[in-house]
Amino acid sequence: MKPVLKVARTNGLMTIIPTLKESRHPVTYLLKLHSDLIREKSIAEVLNSLKN
Repeated sequence: MKPVLKVARTNGLMTIIPTLKESRHPVTYLLKLHSDLIREKSIAEVLNSLKN
């Protein structure tokens, strides 16, 4: 995943890593390093956005 993110950013693409607040697996430092934004939402927020 890291090489793909690095190439995307090198070519001017914005990279966003989605994650769940309830996840037991945090986003690693290397993924944070090679992404522009970490978008964290709860399961309830995701389900509510699907209803609308």
